[in-house]
Parts: sequence; structure tokens; C-alpha cells
Amino acid sequence: DNTVISYNHPIWFVKGQFPTQLGAGADFHFVIADTGIKKSTASTVGDLAERRAASPEEINLHYDAIAKIATRGLVAFEFGELEEFGELMTENQTHLSELGLSCPELDTLIEASLHAGALGAKLTGGGRGGFMVALAPTADTLVISEALMDAGAKQVIDVPILEDGSY
Repeated sequence: DNTVISYNHPIWFVKGQFPTQLGAGADFHFVIADTGIKKSTASTVGDLAERRAASPEEINLHYDAIAKIATRGLVAFEFGELEEFGELMTENQTHLSELGLSCPELDTLIEASLHAGALGAKLTGGGRGGFMVALAPTADTLVISEALMDAGAKQVIDVPILEDGSY
């Protein structure tokens, strides 16, 4: 997340490699909502590492699935296939939830955004609180933003992504 902020541009990031800047393939908006719950990423990562040590096959199945989703998501993002990209975000959220990284507040916000017309949604950051992100296909994000506030978001941020990748 910090790397994306420093580039001020969507990127493809693989640990140990230089980030690659991306073009979006279509204009859309990310609608980001804050649960208001502060959680330590180090704690969440530590807990997941312990679970992985105890059940490597189970956890690695989720990691492998998430890696495949990310690769498919990269293609959908670059080609502007917003419906596919949104579906992949939500599929990713299913794995993150099964890994124990979601929480009721995140789940509520994700569901609210999907019911309000988001094409996909997932947690972002370390999980168990913090923020979620929803994919809005148009600049008309008011319905999604209002649904998130009604569902308990402490704040909502609308981030337009332009086809050239700028925001």
C-alpha cells in the first residue's frame, strides 16, 4: 500500500522486484471506506504465519488461489474488463475471509457496497478492521458512498482512476 502511494499511480508489485506502473484500460472509481477499527498489520501477519506453520497445506491453497486471482485481475485491470475485475476482487475477499483476515464490520461494508451497485469489493491492508475498497464502474458513486456510510463507515473516500492510470 505504501509503495502505491509513493508512485501515485496503480502498480503491479511483486516482492523482490521493481514495481511496474499500470494503465487501467477504462475509467472507474475506487470507493474506499474506513471501519474505524485500528488493527496492527504486524499482529495480523503474525497470526496468519502461525496458522500457516500449523496448517501449511490449507493456508497455501488460499495463497495460491489469491496469486492466480491477482494475475487474472492484472489482465482485467489493464484491458478495462471492469466486471471481471470486480468479480475477482470479491473472489479474493472470500479467500481473505477464510484466512481470518476479515471481520463483521468489513463484511458489512463490503456487502453494503455490492448491494449498492459496486462491481466488486474486498478488504485492503492488513485486515481485521481498517479499510475496504469497492469498484464503482462510473463516476456516479454517491449511492455506494451513502450505502457505506449508512452501514457504519467512519469515512468514505472516492478515488477516480483514469484509463491512463492516473488518479
